[in-house]
Amino acid sequence: MNILNLLNEEDAYLYGLLLTDGHCYLQSRNRGRISLELIDKDIIDKIDERYEGNTSSRTRDTNFKKNVSTFTWRNSKIEFRNELSTYGFPSGNKQYLQDVPKVDFNQKGFWRGVVDGNGSLGMTNYPFPFLSLTTKSESLKNSYLAFLSHNFEIKKFPKRNKRDSIYNICLYKEDAQNVSKFLYQKSKLFIRRKYDAYLLINQWVRPTDMKVRQWLSCHR
Repeated sequence: MNILNLLNEEDAYLYGLLLTDGHCYLQSRNRGRISLELIDKDIIDKIDERYEGNTSSRTRDTNFKKNVSTFTWRNSKIEFRNELSTYGFPSGNKQYLQDVPKVDFNQKGFWRGVVDGNGSLGMTNYPFPFLSLTTKSESLKNSYLAFLSHNFEIKKFPKRNKRDSIYNICLYKEDAQNVSKFLYQKSKLFIRRKYDAYLLINQWVRPTDMKVRQWLSCHR
């Protein structure tokens, strides 16, 4: 029996979130675990309610902030790791190996999981809405561009930055609103702070004096 049905929105979401923010540890004698550590207790609690595993928390100092509390969900079942592997889930350092599942999957759930893991959304200083996704994976970048093109007619041609070889795919204004609405509207699993940002940016209305410049839209 399959543990995850990736045609299901919630299961596809978990796969996307684990792909971007989770870790797969493999050891000898079929030992190992899948883990997900976040500052967002709300989504860890939701995942723990829905999927078998265990949770823990810790507080520590980081390079950026003191007394940071994080929450972790773990699954040590070999059946779960094997199923993720059959879908193409990478192990170890997976930044360049991330890709969409090798089976049919729910696009809304999967890409919401990816954006929750590696994305950011909110208002710029100008202010107008933005939605960005960062990745080092060529395959994941190409799949996301295809998703944007097929569903929203958004054409973009990003390049890796020189500092850390990351693709930063940005959407602005109505593009950011339309994509975030598709991903987050009427959804059950999401990181609450990302969902709140989606609600915020969809309150924005283009000022009457702001011109629509088709050639300068975020389709580049």
